[in-house]
Amino acid sequence: MTTPMNESGNLDLSLVWIETAAQYLEAIANKDLKTMGDIFAQNINLYNWNVHAKGKEKAVEVNKVHLDLVEYTKIDIINVTHKEKYVCFETILTHRYLFDVADVFDSIIRGKGTVITTNLVYIFKFNDLKKIKSIKTYKLR
Repeated sequence: MTTPMNESGNLDLSLVWIETAAQYLEAIANKDLKTMGDIFAQNINLYNWNVHAKGKEKAVEVNKVHLDLVEYTKIDIINVTHKEKYVCFETILTHRYLFDVADVFDSIIRGKGTVITTNLVYIFKFNDLKKIKSIKTYKLR
């Protein structure tokens, strides 16, 4: 990985943060819990409409529990914005479930092989060590 620099030759942290946030989405798609652990801060807070996980171990565990239910995940980033230590991605997420599950997106029982596509917004906050300090995920309707 190269270190992004701005026009004045200084480290461009916004590009580092955007790249790290994208790594998280890639880790979801690849079920790569090790990468998640590497990019999470020790005191990460992970929020969505169903879950609040505090701390790196719990955040990785929550991701594992969900990813164990899906055959594959595809995430398309359709919009990116950033300000200071925050990065926001608007995405289209697609899952194919391995089992009959109560779908976390709309609380309906889904059968094995069901494909769900949902628009999500991820808001990432970074600490001074360039690790993800918090992730807040929201559903768009």
